[in-house]
Amino acid sequence: MLSICFGNAAPIDGEKTGTNLISTNFDKTIAKGMWLVEFFSPYCGHCKKFAPTWSLLVGMNEHLADSSDFHFGRVDCIAQGDLCTSNNIQGYPTVRLILDGKKVEEFEGERTYEALSTFILTHAKEHKSQIAGFKHL
Repeated sequence: MLSICFGNAAPIDGEKTGTNLISTNFDKTIAKGMWLVEFFSPYCGHCKKFAPTWSLLVGMNEHLADSSDFHFGRVDCIAQGDLCTSNNIQGYPTVRLILDGKKVEEFEGERTYEALSTFILTHAKEHKSQIAGFKHL
């Protein structure tokens, strides 16, 4: 919540934000598993307002990495402009669901903890079922 007070979308020490994705690690990192990625600008008012929700969301759902191979990542589009351009990011924040390196869906709902949690849990559950199905083949 301090990020709003100081007008900063960058993480405050101790905040959970997920994996910092940059041009040199993006493709390799998201190539396996399900990823919810926030593309943001540290200067964007909507991003600043969304930062505490994102941090809470990541902190409360980190356990999904182990149970469902579901991960969280973040791309600073000011520092990684080419990466955001190549991913056709048109506005901030953009929250995108990616599976094994391919875009599945952009989150279009309200940027609330409750709405995003429902979205995450639905997709994590589906992905966990797919993983379990492959293990039985």
